[in-house]
Amino acid sequence: MDDDRPAARRAGLSAAKLALLERRRSDRLDPTRPTIPRRDPGEPVPLSFAQWRLWFLEQLRPGTHTWNTPIAARLSGPLDYSALRDALAVIVRRHSTLRTVFVAPERRLEPRVIVKDQAVEVVIVDAADRDVERLVGEEVRRPFDLSTEPMVRARVLRIGASDHVLVLNAHHIACDGWSKGLLVSELCAAYDALCAGAEPALPELSIEYADFSVWQRRWLTGARLERLVAYWRARLQRSPRSIELPLDRTRPARQAFQGAIERVVVGAALADAASALGGGGGATLFMTMLGAFTAMLHAYSRQEGILVGSPAAMRNLPELEPIIGFFANTLVYRTDLAGQPSFRALLGRVRETALGALAHQDLPFEKTVEAVNPPRDPSRNPLVQVNLRVEGREPEIRLHGLRCEPLALDPGIARFDLAIELAVTGDGLEGYLEYDSALFDRATAVTFARDFVEILEAVSASPDRPLAELAPVRRIRARGGSARIG
Repeated sequence: MDDDRPAARRAGLSAAKLALLERRRSDRLDPTRPTIPRRDPGEPVPLSFAQWRLWFLEQLRPGTHTWNTPIAARLSGPLDYSALRDALAVIVRRHSTLRTVFVAPERRLEPRVIVKDQAVEVVIVDAADRDVERLVGEEVRRPFDLSTEPMVRARVLRIGASDHVLVLNAHHIACDGWSKGLLVSELCAAYDALCAGAEPALPELSIEYADFSVWQRRWLTGARLERLVAYWRARLQRSPRSIELPLDRTRPARQAFQGAIERVVVGAALADAASALGGGGGATLFMTMLGAFTAMLHAYSRQEGILVGSPAAMRNLPELEPIIGFFANTLVYRTDLAGQPSFRALLGRVRETALGALAHQDLPFEKTVEAVNPPRDPSRNPLVQVNLRVEGREPEIRLHGLRCEPLALDPGIARFDLAIELAVTGDGLEGYLEYDSALFDRATAVTFARDFVEILEAVSASPDRPLAELAPVRRIRARGGSARIG
């Protein structure tokens, strides 16, 4: 959890995401915030706060694919290799963050950010009579070297003259979910123009990601920083240190970030009912999903204070909307389930929590962790071990003259103990439950996914009944919902 801000991508957003986007701009945008200026030429570029955290995690576990952000499609028809190469070159020249490397001199914790004029090659692989699924998996799982190579790469598996698989892969340090939509839409637009014999006509960028990094370090200081720190410290300081779910195995001493996914489908009728329920109380679809997820986690853990992480796009200024980079921030939603509330009452609490979090979203997650200062435990994420993301339609590769079929990817990673990611479609919500396979068996993950949908059904049908009286909650508790080992 958890978008091209040109009109094409905005049209794919859920109503909830659009509503939150407009609220951030109108009601919750700091009126004293200046426009981001261009940095002085030659000025050293720091990592943004979000980049620094990913870079630090890479140093702890180098050579992994934990932070890869891939997308793939099967292409049927005459693929123009030259146009694809040139289109990717256009995007990489346009977005300097894709040409950025991170070099750490000896005895310095903070790396140097270097923008290079390096080309990105589209690698063509002869995949005829080969295991295409295995080749895709290998490419998806191939790690990046942050100190030497571009932050995006493309590989084409040539199965036949008119049959290919395109795999685009970027590192999260340079590409968040919103950026992935930009990357896909701009690549497709540039390819289509080149195939038509025209020059790609993409609007000029007013700033670069490096300008944002410099500005962020200067802007987030003084009284502004103190106000945000005070809010999150007060909100989270007395929260549970972790959520205790029923594990199938003893938690390893260190996270391995290895995982798998199970499909989650919320049909159109149920999605409409959930939207109507939330709308009646001024809650967005995301808030309703968060309420159902929180109710499920409460049933399993029996903890009254539930912390769920969720990404925020952090594109609060217009000049940030068209830039590929890592802007997304993880917000921590703490919901209190004391007093045996009904779902309608819980949804009111969730709404209050979400609005407060969004109003204070500018504090980077790294700073939130510093403010709360929980005991550090290498076996689990700090503050939040579960995550929820509800987005608009996933970006799809659409190239001129080709029939493009999106490929579902399972990178085999788990950044949290448990996470649900849902995308709004024409038929409701579809997505997956991602789980840490060192902690949970597949059968347990299937049960989690089923319980989430059943709780959503139950609260939509009976929003005023206490949660403890709902049939799926009773079944969870009858099975022994508290953690068995941990």
